Amino acid sequence: MENSKNERGHATLVKIVMVLYDAIAVNAAVFLAIILRFYVRFEFHNGAEQYIPIFWNALPVFTIISLVIFYFSHLYNTMWEYADGHDVLNVLCASLLTDVAYVAMTFVFFGQMPLSVYLLSPIIQSGLIFVSRFGYRLYLLERNNHIIKDDQVKRTMIIGVDGLGRFARTKVDASTNQTAVCMLDATDTTPNRYLNGMPVVGGMDNLERAIEQYHIQQVVIADARLASESIKRIKTLCEERKIDVENLVLHGKLG
Repeated sequence: MENSKNERGHATLVKIVMVLYDAIAVNAAVFLAIILRFYVRFEFHNGAEQYIPIFWNALPVFTIISLVIFYFSHLYNTMWEYADGHDVLNVLCASLLTDVAYVAMTFVFFGQMPLSVYLLSPIIQSGLIFVSRFGYRLYLLERNNHIIKDDQVKRTMIIGVDGLGRFARTKVDASTNQTAVCMLDATDTTPNRYLNGMPVVGGMDNLERAIEQYHIQQVVIADARLASESIKRIKTLCEERKIDVENLVLHGKLG
């Protein structure tokens, strides 16, 4: 119970920090865009002076609008340590929407900014948001690659390449005692395939060969389409070889 309260408290603190960071980032992106537009030959061009009041006047409203857009873009309820391509798209869409909002807001209420500022600010903003959202995941991956010794990590095969399989892979990648070395697609026997750099073994008939080839120590079942006979076969093979089995289809989560 105490651990659960601590985890909820930590999650709340992380969200608060994210909100504060985002409030700074969206405005910093606009300010940096102004600097890039008017900083010429190591000094500010005089033309920048007329846009600084617009920046400050729009700041409070733009901050609120941006945070609302981020909230409805699911940037505060995603498990970022398991972020994937869908989450990248959410960040890009949120940055684009905030830029559209800024253009409309300044045109109507505060005064027009240069076109280059409107074009540069979403690019800078996307970069700042990517740093905050994906930095932790990259840190975990690098830590697992460079700190954890090979003999302490279970070589893991993920059975399944759809959404659940991809979730299993990100979960394993974030672990400190597992490393995904291959995936298995039970419905496609095409050889020599890769998914985001990961070898994909084709067909259940190649399961035993893949276990031997990749020196598998753990198997994660993450394919809801597998028949019960196939699951039973996987478990039998693994029991014979003393390989751990985790069935996400039943558990809905790892570990």
